[in-house]
Amino acid sequence: MSRPKLEGLIIMVIKILIEKIKKELKDMWAAETSLPDYVPGGYAGKTIPKNKVSLFAFIALTFILAGIFWNAAANTDTVGLETGGSKNAILVNETWGKDDYTREHEATEVEQRFKGRVNSTSFELAWTDDDTSEANVGGIGVQNQPDRFRLTIVSPNGTEYSEEAESDINTEDGIITIDILVGMTEKEKKKGRIEDFEVGDWNVTVECVEAGDSETTLGQVVAQDTGNDWTLTVTYIYWKEASEGELTK
Repeated sequence: MSRPKLEGLIIMVIKILIEKIKKELKDMWAAETSLPDYVPGGYAGKTIPKNKVSLFAFIALTFILAGIFWNAAANTDTVGLETGGSKNAILVNETWGKDDYTREHEATEVEQRFKGRVNSTSFELAWTDDDTSEANVGGIGVQNQPDRFRLTIVSPNGTEYSEEAESDINTEDGIITIDILVGMTEKEKKKGRIEDFEVGDWNVTVECVEAGDSETTLGQVVAQDTGNDWTLTVTYIYWKEASEGELTK
């Protein structure tokens, strides 16, 4: 659970507990019980309000639970959010992209353009195949076979992400989306500070696995497809070292 949601839950629980305490105080404070008060030299022949002991225990438990919830919130991984999470940095939204062409059975390396150390990012590769909806050969309909692409990303820590998809045979559109959450290191989470603002080495590769040819409904190839254009859009949130005035926490 993200920190804002957890903090909201904490506030809600505390409000409920406060209302419960107020009700207990109102409804039970005047009631009597047989438990006597202790005074120096012995017990007085008095009684104390009903459930007074349990009420005090209830109040103490409320504060204990609040402390547990708050501690859990303080140690919750807040990466991937657009708000703080670090004592010395802020999170900034940015976008970059690239348009290119890749031939069938070949791959294109994409130079990364991140401005800072990535906290989370989303890669979207999109392409549109040849439209043959109105084409025909001697009155025989022509159908373009789907193009298949593969998007591969290797993050600075060596983790590889790879997805493959083909264009829709009806719309001619193809799309691949890869979401990556990098976050903070365990050491940084404990300290609450970003220790390294370097971008690191990101390897991004777009591969045209198969460029489908245009064929008649009888299976005759009428046009060979040698590759396709594509567009890569990258949205990301990165850590920026902040001045004291920029920090919101």
